[in-house]
Amino acid sequence: MQIGGWDSELTGIYVAKFEAGFPEGNNDTLSVKSSQSYTQTDAWVNAIEAGTTNNTSQPARNWLDGIYGGSLPKISYPVFQPLTYSMNYINTSDAYNICKAMNESGNIYGFATSSSDIHLMKSSEWGMVSYLSYSKYRNKWTRNSY
Repeated sequence: MQIGGWDSELTGIYVAKFEAGFPEGNNDTLSVKSSQSYTQTDAWVNAIEAGTTNNTSQPARNWLDGIYGGSLPKISYPVFQPLTYSMNYINTSDAYNICKAMNESGNIYGFATSSSDIHLMKSSEWGMVSYLSYSKYRNKWTRNSY
């Protein structure tokens, strides 16, 4: 295995311009549930956000589903649009699972399940993206220049 974890040359990479967010709310994307459910019933919350003087454990919740404590809902496929409510109170395991669900057959993105490798970004991949974003070759590897 080579540095960065690749054992062959990449044919391409797509990186979302915006962070993962909830459908609906302040965008017109319909919410579609994936096959993955949230796994945590409690979340560790900062005192300011909890409205208390100490950091505390609170029932897990998010903007879309509200407090879900005992019944763990399916995770909606995220949207990657500007000015969208961020996916919050999501642990690393759930973020990993929703990435894998984005590659399921019938996903809302139209990704081919056999040719896509959707995953959380590795630091070496982020390094490549940040390096190329300042490169003189930037427009040769990006589809859109913003």
